[in-house]
Formats: sequence, C-alpha cells, structure tokens
Amino acid sequence: MLKRLDEFIKNQGITVVELERKISASEGVIRKSIRNNTDIQAKWLVKIAENYPILNMNWLLTGEGDMLKDDAGQTIVGDNNIQVGNNNSISGNNQLAKLEAQITTLKTQLQEKDALISTLHSQISAKDAQIDKLLSIIDNNKK
Repeated sequence: MLKRLDEFIKNQGITVVELERKISASEGVIRKSIRNNTDIQAKWLVKIAENYPILNMNWLLTGEGDMLKDDAGQTIVGDNNIQVGNNNSISGNNQLAKLEAQITTLKTQLQEKDALISTLHSQISAKDAQIDKLLSIIDNNKK
C-alpha cells in the first residue's frame, strides 16, 4: 500500500510534505511510514480519502482497479474523446460501445437472477405449505 501511496503522490505532482500538510498530519508521519515500510494509522487513510477524492481507495488498499476514480479527472475533449489523467485519451465511441456491451451483459445477468429468485420464492412457499400440513397432522395426532 505504501508503494501505491508514493505512486499516487508522484502522479499528482506533489510532495509527501504537501500531502501531510493537506491531511493535517505532523511533518514526517507519512514520509517515515513510506521510508520504513510501516503501517499508516487508519485516521490518516480517512484524511487522505477526504482530501483526495480522485484517489481510488480500493486501489490504494488492495492494488485492484485504477489509481484514479473513473468519474474524477475525466473531461470530454473535442470529438468524443475522453481525456483521462496524464494525457491518456481513449476514443469516446469505443469506450461507449464497451460500456453499452457491459450494460447489456449486466441486464441479462440481472434478469437471470430475478428469475432464479422467483423460482426460489415459489419453492419456499411450497415448502412452507408442506410444513403447515405436517404440523397440522402432528397436532391432530396429539389429540
């Protein structure tokens, strides 16, 4: 995580001291953690998240995903191009097509899950009816 934090600091073009000031940490708290590879207190991670909303905290903590949040730092530039971070641009039409394909896939998966839920609800109702019938039989046999 500390290497990723150092990578984020460099990506933002700031110094560790500037980050420490922005999160109201004593000078050296973060720098020493990075240098010595020691844990950072949770309160500093919270402050980092609050002060750097562009930072994907999941990436910082786990290394999964992108460093920067998708919706932060993206600007539309010219004819359907999306500018992301450090002058990395992707075709807006290409990105849109990929996102539409993902949405279609997710909608299909959602419909399949809804159908499964409906089937399971029916099975539960049938089992509840069987239980009620068995309890009734038990009650009649006790009398």
